[in-house]
Amino acid sequence: MSTTPELGSLGNMADDLGSLAQSARTKQLKTARGILYVIGVLALVANGVAFFIADTIAGWQSTVKLKRCESGIKWPTLLPSRKLDLK
Repeated sequence: MSTTPELGSLGNMADDLGSLAQSARTKQLKTARGILYVIGVLALVANGVAFFIADTIAGWQSTVKLKRCESGIKWPTLLPSRKLDLK
């Protein structure tokens, strides 16, 4: 009776450890893929909501601008009132 394992059993242990590591990597990749799918679906939903809300927001803004013009309130301009000399 020898206490050292035979060469054939060492090969089987290495194969078992290799397949265990491969199955762990496969599980991690499946988890990452699932997370990316969820992120993608959430991004699609958020963009879809923004797309449909944008028309409403644009309508509100144009209504506000129209009311300001009708009431005589000047719309603020982003351009300076005098020319800048950049020499």
